[in-house]
Amino acid sequence: MRRSFFASSMLLAMLCVLTGAASAPARAATTLMVTTPRHVIAHPGVGTVTVSWSALRLTGVTYSVASTPAGLSCTVVDKMSCTIPVTTSAPWQFSVTASNSSGSSLPSAPTKPFKHRTLLIVVGQSNALGAESYAKDPVTGINYLARHYGTRADVVDKIFWPAGWLSPMPGPSAVNLDTPQICVLCNSPSVQTFGPEIGLARQVWADTGTPVTIVKETWAVTSLAVDWNPSTPGDIYSQMVASVKSEMAIDAASGQLDVIGAFYWYQGENDAMDPAQYPAYESNLTAFIGHVRADLPINPAAPIALAKESIGALIALEQFAGSCGTPNCSGLVAGDTGVRAADDQVAATVHGVVEVDTLGLPRTGLLIHLSNVGELELGKELAVATDHQFP
Repeated sequence: MRRSFFASSMLLAMLCVLTGAASAPARAATTLMVTTPRHVIAHPGVGTVTVSWSALRLTGVTYSVASTPAGLSCTVVDKMSCTIPVTTSAPWQFSVTASNSSGSSLPSAPTKPFKHRTLLIVVGQSNALGAESYAKDPVTGINYLARHYGTRADVVDKIFWPAGWLSPMPGPSAVNLDTPQICVLCNSPSVQTFGPEIGLARQVWADTGTPVTIVKETWAVTSLAVDWNPSTPGDIYSQMVASVKSEMAIDAASGQLDVIGAFYWYQGENDAMDPAQYPAYESNLTAFIGHVRADLPINPAAPIALAKESIGALIALEQFAGSCGTPNCSGLVAGDTGVRAADDQVAATVHGVVEVDTLGLPRTGLLIHLSNVGELELGKELAVATDHQFP
C-alpha cells in the first residue's frame, strides 16, 4: 500500500509538472486588457491640432482620437500623439480610446476646448492696399477710423501687415483693426490710409458677430504674371504664405486655433495695361488660386473672393479729354475687357470662387484708386458675398 501510495504521488506530481509546463505558453500568450488613456491634451497648430496622451505600458496598442463635434479623427499604434488637419472653426474637443486584441477601453474625458478665431486674408496691389483711401478725408474732414464711424469690430478685430508699403510695422503679431496704416510709398506718405479690410471686418461683425483677424499682404504696382507668380521663390507670393503661417503660429503658441475663413484678391490693373500680360490672366489666375489652396491650410469650401478690377473710369476720362489717342485707348480697352472677362470666367468655372465688381465704386482724382468711401463699400460687398460661407 505504501508503494502504491508513493507511486500514485509521484505520478500526480509528474502530471502537475507536465500540466504546468503545457499551460505556461498559453498564459504567456494572454494579452492584457487596455485601460483608458490618461493626461490627454490638445494643442492648436498652423491649421492643425495635435492630441497627446500618456502611453500605456503595453505594446501593440492602437490609439484612436475622435472629436466633438464629430468629423475629425486619427489613429496611431504605440505612439503618444497624433496631428489632425483642422480647417473649420468650432469649439473642438478630443477624446482618446485605446484598443488591442483583448478589446477597447472607455474613451478618455474630452479635452478642454481652446480659443478659435477666423482669419481673413487680403491680398493684391494698390487698391487692396488703399493707396488713396485716406482715413481722414482731405475734402470733408471725416475720419473714417474715428470712434464715431467705427463699430465694435474696430475693438475686437485684429490686423497684421508685413514689411512693405505700409508703415510702421504692427509688431510680431496682429494689432487692433483701427491701428493707423501709413502708406510710405503712396502719394501722401504721411497720411493714414486703409483698404477694403475695414469695411469687410465691420460688415462681417454686423452680419455674424464673428471677430476676425486680417492678414494684409498688399504691394502696389505689381502684376499677377510676374510679381505674384507662385513659381518665383522668395517673391511676394512666398512672403504672403509665410506671413499667414507666421500669424497662425503666433496665435497657436498662445493657445488659439486660427481657421482661414476666406481669401480676398484685388489685383489686375497692371496686367490690364500690359498687352503682354492680360491675354494670360485667366490661366495665371486659375493657377494662382490652385497654389493658394495647396500652399495655405485653407478648407476646400472656404471662399476665394475676386474684386473685379476696372480701369474704365480712367479710359473714359482719357477718351473724353482726347489725351490717350486711339491706339493707346484701344489697347487699354482690350486689356481691361480681357482681365474683367478672365475674372468672370474663373468665378464661373473654379470651385469656391466668387466675385464683386468694382465698376462704379467711388474713386479718387486719378480714377484708378478707390476713395475711402469706395473701399468701405467694397469691403461691405465682399463680406456679404462671403461671410455666410466661412468654414
